[in-house]
Amino acid sequence: MIPELKELVENELASGEKLLWCGQPDADRFIASIVPASIVWLSGLFLFCVGVMGQAGDRQSSVLPGLIGLLVLVALIGVLEIIFVPLRARQTVYALTDQRAFILTIRSRFTHDETGRGHLYGKNLVSEQKNTPGQFYFSNLPAQLIFAFLALDVAISIARRFDVFVALGFVFVVAGWMLHWYQDLRLPLAKFRDTPKMTYSVADLLISIEDMPYADISSTSIRKSKGDRADIFLMSSKRGVLRMKCTTDTTKALAVFDQHYPPKLKTES
Repeated sequence: MIPELKELVENELASGEKLLWCGQPDADRFIASIVPASIVWLSGLFLFCVGVMGQAGDRQSSVLPGLIGLLVLVALIGVLEIIFVPLRARQTVYALTDQRAFILTIRSRFTHDETGRGHLYGKNLVSEQKNTPGQFYFSNLPAQLIFAFLALDVAISIARRFDVFVALGFVFVVAGWMLHWYQDLRLPLAKFRDTPKMTYSVADLLISIEDMPYADISSTSIRKSKGDRADIFLMSSKRGVLRMKCTTDTTKALAVFDQHYPPKLKTES
């Protein structure tokens, strides 16, 4: 854990609040978790492009540059995701206190010169993202409608002029997106929205805090994996979902939950 994170966690604690456990997500596991869904929908996209080329006939020369550009763009996005997701994981810490669970992430640094930095005490509010159900639907519904319209249009096109590559590509793309939604528990419903996020400046750092008081938890989902790791999802009808992905040292974390959150945890292997 980088030195700033532990000090930032202690700075976040309210008066009388006790830190019981903290740990960082497994950055390598983060990469492994995004690969399966990416492979599925990228394979679908490739098959879809092959099918489109097959249907293009004499227009292949005009269609090919656009398809190549699309594949290159998607590949570039995938590479950037593989680079920045683990980097963000190394700047993140999960913490459990006697009152709540929270995720603290260093978003950016105003300067990389630490020689003039004092202790990371105090914080100034920069922004507050409440993420209410109304805000969730306002920001997500347009994209969901566009996706649904495109899926319907492709399905109608396949029915009118069936091509095995286009059909398989379509199925793989949809399956890949659904797998991603399942892995991160991001189904397109307001109850699966992110928890409110507070952004603060602390010395030369910009940090974000997402928290979940134990009293607000309505249900949990724990997806265990090898090496004492797990994805921990804390769900609340009031606050959405706090996602502690690729958590390490899970045994100690669950012991804290058993002590402070009496309802039995729902566990998925």
